[in-house]
Amino acid sequence: MGVAAAMTTGGAIPPEVVSALMTRVTRVKNAIMWRHPFYLPVLAQCRIKIARVGTACVTQCGTIYLDPGFCGGITDDELAAVLAHEASHLIYGHAERRANREPRRWNRAGDRAINACLREAGLGLPEGCLYPLDRDQEFWAAEDLYDVEPEDDEGGGGDPGDDGDPGDDDGEGGDGGGDGGGDRRGDGEPRVGEGCGVLPPERNRPGKEGDDDGEGGDDSGDGRWTDGPDWNQHWRDVRAQCANQGRGTGSGPALRRLTDPPPTKVRWETILRNSMIQAALAHGRDDTTFRRRNRRSGVDGPVFPAYCSYKAQVAVAIDTSGSMGEEAVQEAVSNAITIARVCGVRLFLVAHTTRAYYAEWIAPNVQARKLDEILTETGGTCCREAYDKIAKSGGKFDALVHLTDGEMSWPDPPKPRNVKKLVIGLLGVKARDWVPKVATVIEAECPRPR
Repeated sequence: MGVAAAMTTGGAIPPEVVSALMTRVTRVKNAIMWRHPFYLPVLAQCRIKIARVGTACVTQCGTIYLDPGFCGGITDDELAAVLAHEASHLIYGHAERRANREPRRWNRAGDRAINACLREAGLGLPEGCLYPLDRDQEFWAAEDLYDVEPEDDEGGGGDPGDDGDPGDDDGEGGDGGGDGGGDRRGDGEPRVGEGCGVLPPERNRPGKEGDDDGEGGDDSGDGRWTDGPDWNQHWRDVRAQCANQGRGTGSGPALRRLTDPPPTKVRWETILRNSMIQAALAHGRDDTTFRRRNRRSGVDGPVFPAYCSYKAQVAVAIDTSGSMGEEAVQEAVSNAITIARVCGVRLFLVAHTTRAYYAEWIAPNVQARKLDEILTETGGTCCREAYDKIAKSGGKFDALVHLTDGEMSWPDPPKPRNVKKLVIGLLGVKARDWVPKVATVIEAECPRPR
């Protein structure tokens, strides 16, 4: 949890220390399940082990490791919050949701999201824990906190450590990198603010002291605590049980807030491609014309008009005020031009900050690099002039795709009169509530400004 703690260093943990701490942990664990029924389904399935891990951590198969030195320096109420914190990593699916994000940075973001919920639920964590950097971020999911989390100066956490085990009593403890979120060294001094994260599932191994079943570890070889089961699916099922269990309890709403992970973000080129394909497919029998003979017209006699279709038109508005870095803007423009050419769609491109400083129909043979030097303006954000340019362009647009962070005031009415469908590729969710209800909102993934 990123809390610096005094640690016992070197050698095996004395059995009497393990026994006394296990008695205390069992009492605290039962108490939190009674006071906060939300945690009953998950903590009932977690086993506790005592090991030198610096503070505390959890494995994907549900083993919570606690450090005796760390636990000795906190109160029972704080220990209860620690158990709730580690269990929250499992039910909020942080291992599954990490994807290809940098491990240490993701662990810190996950810790901040969890701790904000615990604080709202009245669970007091030890001093020094991580919370959202700003009060406006209290209700953010881990994915959005990750976007604003400072980057690691020392690089990623590496692959999950196979050279050691958090359950070892030899003081070396393994790397604990990767999903575990950092360097859990044998001297018991995790980096402050490192984030505890989720370690990979354990392998069957000879028994270790510190199990809560009092039998010294899992040497049964039955696969119960190995990476055989689909743990992601298992914890998704447990998450649903926790959400139901927390209904009607005082702390339930705060703890249930993050049980539904946010939707997966979509790359902006996917949003552009799908919008243009749908626009192209919407055309077929748009009108009739006598310029072409209907196939039902005979050689002699009346001539019937044939159906004709209009070329699909799509407007793309890009907010360059800072929502997207320069490289991201260039890539978005290049993708828009390429996709429009392939789909046979007429493209009207608008770039804006507080003003629409570029608004042109894009010729099919235009080179994207010619626009790179133009689309570089930054500043505030307002789309009123951009939407006005679209309304006066003379086009009849099947869709307007707007790539923006949404942090601005919107025109009224919010959609230009010559646009059938407004699609907002939202870069972040800070201003999701600001986006017009008439828009289709898709959370877009995009490189952050450097």
